[in-house]
Amino acid sequence: MSTKEQEERVELLQGTLDLLILRTLQLGPTHGHAIAKAIELRSDDVLQVEGCNCQDSEHQGAGGPTMTRRKRMLQELDEDIRDHLDRETQDNIERGMTPEEARYAALRKFGNVTCVKEVTREVWSFVWLEQLLQDIRLGFRMLRRSPGFTTVAILTLALGIGANSAIFAVIENVLLKPLPSPDSAQLVDLGHDVPAIGLHGRSAPFLYFIYADQSRSFQSIGVWRENSNNLTGLAEPEHVRSLGLTSEVLPMVGVQPLLGRLFSAADTAPGAPLTAMLAYGLWRDKFGADASMIGRNIIIDGRPRQVIGVLPRNFWFMDSKAAVLLPLQFDRNKTLLGQFQYSGIARLKPGVSLAQASADCARLIPVALRSFPPFPGLSLASFERMRITPAFTSLKASLLGDIGGVLATDRLRQCRQSNARAHARPAAGARHSLRTRRRLVANRT
Repeated sequence: MSTKEQEERVELLQGTLDLLILRTLQLGPTHGHAIAKAIELRSDDVLQVEGCNCQDSEHQGAGGPTMTRRKRMLQELDEDIRDHLDRETQDNIERGMTPEEARYAALRKFGNVTCVKEVTREVWSFVWLEQLLQDIRLGFRMLRRSPGFTTVAILTLALGIGANSAIFAVIENVLLKPLPSPDSAQLVDLGHDVPAIGLHGRSAPFLYFIYADQSRSFQSIGVWRENSNNLTGLAEPEHVRSLGLTSEVLPMVGVQPLLGRLFSAADTAPGAPLTAMLAYGLWRDKFGADASMIGRNIIIDGRPRQVIGVLPRNFWFMDSKAAVLLPLQFDRNKTLLGQFQYSGIARLKPGVSLAQASADCARLIPVALRSFPPFPGLSLASFERMRITPAFTSLKASLLGDIGGVLATDRLRQCRQSNARAHARPAAGARHSLRTRRRLVANRT
């Protein structure tokens, strides 16, 4: 066999070994002994690796190296590359090259050593995770070197995160979460528009009676009104906020008393004994959370009222801050047209839409106007000219007010500004081109 044929066979064998090694490393990180066994298995024992001392440190005794697995693999990779280059250099020397030429030829044939290491590391592990850890370590070192910048950055992040968290909490509680009432989507704010006197979103006792008797859209209907009263009989008189309502309101929104009972139809009947319910905060702060308050009297606006119940700590109704709840006692025989200082609330029947309820009540308004006497000094014709119309909304929409409209208006304004800027750029470009052409014409002339 000639020397040239022998060199070709050696190169073919070396290339085959390199290919087998790379394919073995693609299967995952391993050590030199495992690579040798994989080569023997892939070549059907044609290639035999003898004298391999690349045993895994886990198989060595207690006196072996204690480096981590990753460092051990990298070290083995360096040793394999170094061994390969040394053997290739030796082969080149045997071919007649000088040691420097032989080493240079071996490196040129092998390729970029750093690139080979990087490719092998990518096969072995998650490079992006390593790069992330490196960036984190670098970031911490930079922050330690600039404590002033670090303090400003941390405070800025804290303020930004806190502000965004607060805004999201408000949006979640107000816009995303349903109202804290069972089947809250069926709750309706019974507002009315009275354009002649500039009223919007209000209701009145005469409409309450007619809707309760003749409407086909509601399971239940009630009215309420916020007020303020004087609470006496304590160590010091106190001016408290109150909420007057009919007996249907609290059951409609799913309120359960902490102590005692809710208002009943008997409490709202004209001439019934005066009663009251205490908010949890007033009961705790002014009466020491005394359970024996149920059945006792408190003095509100100089008149004694019997306490029949205490509201739970998480009581909610239309964001009211009332400390005392009082029953509204409407006398139907004394009810007059007008009195739009109340708010109405109702629960729709299953399958009834807001539009259907509005149409149903719109036909009842003329009936209501003819069922009660007008306020003194006014006539039925004057109320008919007021054009009272239903302006019903969902209870949640009523609580949100015009937040949705404000957001939509702001978004529309931003779109208009963006469009204006987009149209302004071509116009500015056209003006610039026109000025340029004029200058060219002037220079030519």
